[in-house]
Parts: sequence; structure tokens; C-alpha cells
Amino acid sequence: LRFLAETIGEDLAGHLKYRAAVESLHQHLFSLLSRRYPGASLFIYGSYRSGLSLAPSSDVDLSLSFPIAKQLRENFDRGGMTPQNYRSQMRRIVFEVCRMMEGRSDFAEMQPIWQARGA
Repeated sequence: LRFLAETIGEDLAGHLKYRAAVESLHQHLFSLLSRRYPGASLFIYGSYRSGLSLAPSSDVDLSLSFPIAKQLRENFDRGGMTPQNYRSQMRRIVFEVCRMMEGRSDFAEMQPIWQARGA
């Protein structure tokens, strides 16, 4: 019984440490992005947000939103740009952000996804 209690305590401590690290990552990344892209929003989603992550081996899913992307979408929805141009512009923005972050020593293995599934 003591072993079980110690194991649960270690698991809980590890989980709390993981959650604190993810929240710190979120704040750090948001701080960097909002300086470069005023009005940016950064959201955590996926298994971490739902509580189903297998911490600490799980990845962290983040969604970035910023005004220029919203403006492009509105322009596209009004018929002001072709689908090809819209995709090209959105892709350019996402990869620009990723390149900016990859140049930093505190971020690694970023995978830019410029279009949500089914969009």
C-alpha cells in the first residue's frame, strides 16, 4: 500500500510539473508572438486541454490567431481573392512565424500546420 501511495504521489507530482511547464511555455510563446504580431491570440487545444494527455511524453497543440489572418479570411469570404491566393498568403504567414521561432534556441521540432483539417 505504501508503494502504491508513493507511486501515485510521484505521478501526481510529475503531472503537476508537466502542467506548469506547459503553462509556462504558453506564456513565453505568447509573449514572444504578441511583441512581433500585436493582437495575436494563442490557444492550447487537444489532449492537454481535455486532460487526456500522456504527460510528459505528449506533444502540446497550439493554435495561433492574429489580425492579418482574420483580414485575409474576410477578404477571401467577400470574394476579394482567389482560393489559391488565400492559401498561398496563409501558408506564407504560418511558415514565417515558424521560421521566426525555429531561429530561437528555446523552441525545437515545431510543425507548422497552416490549415485545419476539413477546412
